[in-house]
Amino acid sequence: AKGFQSRLHEKRYLALVMGRPKMTEGVIKAPLIKSGGHGNEKMIVDADRGDHAETDFECIDSIGGKVSLMLLSPRTGRTHQLRAHMLALGCPILGDGKYGGAEAFPNDHINRLCLHAARLDLAGESPIIADLPHDLRQIITFFGFDPASVMDMITDKS
Repeated sequence: AKGFQSRLHEKRYLALVMGRPKMTEGVIKAPLIKSGGHGNEKMIVDADRGDHAETDFECIDSIGGKVSLMLLSPRTGRTHQLRAHMLALGCPILGDGKYGGAEAFPNDHINRLCLHAARLDLAGESPIIADLPHDLRQIITFFGFDPASVMDMITDKS
């Protein structure tokens, strides 16, 4: 855990999101707090009472501003942090009914949360790369992105 806090280790996630963020890259600094009752819990941004949460983001590609591929790297490890931060950015993750509602399922091709733990960098070690699962590869292709190019970008990131 300390390795992630000190940025010696880094997790990178690939997310397919609705829309396109106004900025193509940056840091989301949005404190999060749990809201809702049992079975309906979710994290919301609360500047006064929320726990510190930060996520680096980069928009890798966008198709017509309707769907974008994002590379996300959490600086902190809050529950549902990436999901809540993408909603705060105005670009909920496709397939995320909890944070994106019914709009997170724009068609029958979306049947899962479109979030993938793609890369793990550990200090002094070679990066660990996780290939795209078959179903996510199909969804990415359906929207017009090239899965091989996406994986090349993830592999080439240093």
